[in-house]
Amino acid sequence: MSNSLNIIRNNFGLIIVILTIILTNLLTKSNNLFTYDVFGYYLYLPKFFTDWNLHFTNLEWASKINETYQNSPTLYQFSYIDNQNYVIRYSIGMSVLYLPFFLIAHIISLIFSYAPDGFTAPYQWSIFIESMLVTILGFILLQKLLKNYFSNIITQITLICIYFGTNMTVHFGMYGLNLMQHNYLFFLYATLMFLSEKYKNSINQKYWYYSIGCCGLMALIRPVEIIALLIPLFWTPQNPVFKFFRASTISNIKAPIYSLLILVIIGSIQFLYWKIETGHWLINSYDNAGEGLDFYTPHIFNYLFSFRKGWLIYTPLVILAIIGFVYLYRINLRLFYTLISIFIASIYITSSWSVWWYSGSFSSRAALPSYSYLCLPFAALVYRSFLNNKFSILKLIMAIILFCVVSLNIFQSWQYHKGIIHPDRMTKAAYLKNFLSTKKDPSTDDLLLIARNEKGIENLNTNKTLNRKIIGFEDMEYGIDSSFVKEPVYDGNYSQKIAGNGFSKNIWTPFNATTPHYYSYLRVSCFVLIPATNDSIVNANLCAQMEHRGKVYFWRSLNFETLKLPRNIWQYIEFIYLTPEVRSKDDIFKAFLWNRESNEIFIDNIKVEAFY
Repeated sequence: MSNSLNIIRNNFGLIIVILTIILTNLLTKSNNLFTYDVFGYYLYLPKFFTDWNLHFTNLEWASKINETYQNSPTLYQFSYIDNQNYVIRYSIGMSVLYLPFFLIAHIISLIFSYAPDGFTAPYQWSIFIESMLVTILGFILLQKLLKNYFSNIITQITLICIYFGTNMTVHFGMYGLNLMQHNYLFFLYATLMFLSEKYKNSINQKYWYYSIGCCGLMALIRPVEIIALLIPLFWTPQNPVFKFFRASTISNIKAPIYSLLILVIIGSIQFLYWKIETGHWLINSYDNAGEGLDFYTPHIFNYLFSFRKGWLIYTPLVILAIIGFVYLYRINLRLFYTLISIFIASIYITSSWSVWWYSGSFSSRAALPSYSYLCLPFAALVYRSFLNNKFSILKLIMAIILFCVVSLNIFQSWQYHKGIIHPDRMTKAAYLKNFLSTKKDPSTDDLLLIARNEKGIENLNTNKTLNRKIIGFEDMEYGIDSSFVKEPVYDGNYSQKIAGNGFSKNIWTPFNATTPHYYSYLRVSCFVLIPATNDSIVNANLCAQMEHRGKVYFWRSLNFETLKLPRNIWQYIEFIYLTPEVRSKDDIFKAFLWNRESNEIFIDNIKVEAFY
């Protein structure tokens, strides 16, 4: 009995966290876990074990799966490369980590007559259980690491605060979100620090090579995580790389070469996939020009302080961890330099992603892996605050602050669960309106960022009084080639004849010329005439798109096939284009008509009007 009490007393924080992870995940589990980004991480496995290859000449296989299981509104998980075939956009690393429990599910499916397609119940439950175990193992390793530097009570307080005081409560404990890469990276960072500590204490080379392998896996999941190499490099000055630079001998060069070889072998999994499927060893599989890394213009302020998704706004406990770096500096200079360097590098990289709010999430989901190493400066702050056993004002203040930030996070996690905090469209006004509110105020919807329809054509918001201005007008009067004709015309002296997969004269303008705000409704209109001789289906589109550095994103169109236009008479057509989250305010908007067939179409008076 006393033995059990000792176990509970020595692990009470860890036990509370583990039980909460299991309970909240089971209570909120979705019936379909392989959705959106997770669908992309996971696709390698069902495709390979179904067809024994990873070749996508077209998306027929993926479309059938998506129709059956409703994994994603669109198949954005694929990229079309060099006019050859499709590749999976996401790196293969998550599939490598899913593989053991996928194989368990595959065997169960074959034995118990489930469809062995990778998406039935055995696969859902198997990967779900694996993801919970990954979170739990991450906390177990963190506890072992923290106890090397702090007392048990400080360790347990740290584990409780880091879990319940951050967005881990949502992303590691609800809806099966722990299937995402952030959970696995959190575990791998914890593993990496644990291995680095083992190596420091034993100088056993195997722990060094394990840690390098861990870094390789992290980079295989998310290539920018190659920065994790800073941890084994600086955790102990006795590592093989530093030894080689201090004394460049034959015996000292072996370990760095073996380390590089480990990274190359792990990385070759991804490179081989690209080489086999595209003929290139290295490609940019993120072909969406509307998003990417903007290293020259990182969004650091918005990433940290925006009411849309600011990390320090929605997770104020991180402020305490940052303050804790001061005390970590005093306690352990080596750890300070190791962790502050990777912390700064991580903020810079994650805030450089153009979609810095990272879509639907609570607080910044990109920051989730960093809690593994922020545990140490946070524990240093707690240790400094509760340094002696005597009552003091400092202890009381720190206890109150910890209680407040943890309670606020738990409450706001509940608000997020109830839809009071919107996952993607929050503003300062909406946040303050709902601060500490237990019910969603319907009027708050008007305070949110504008809702975008990612699938297609928008309707003009008539609930608000909008400003209007003409962005561009092309009457076809000043054409310089033979496509500009005098008959037929709607207005003036000329129209433009479009045929043979041709394009009309376009209207273009920088985004910042369309609106002083962050969005604009653009009404694209024109007059078209389809000759009486054209009695076939009209394969033409009135198009609008954004361009970033010459590359197209957010292309939308009005398809003539849906209009059933009469022949030989001028018809007015229009559609509304709501500008996307632009990558740069200098991105170019273009509008034009595209005739995809040989039959002629005539266009006149193409116009773009902005409403904001």
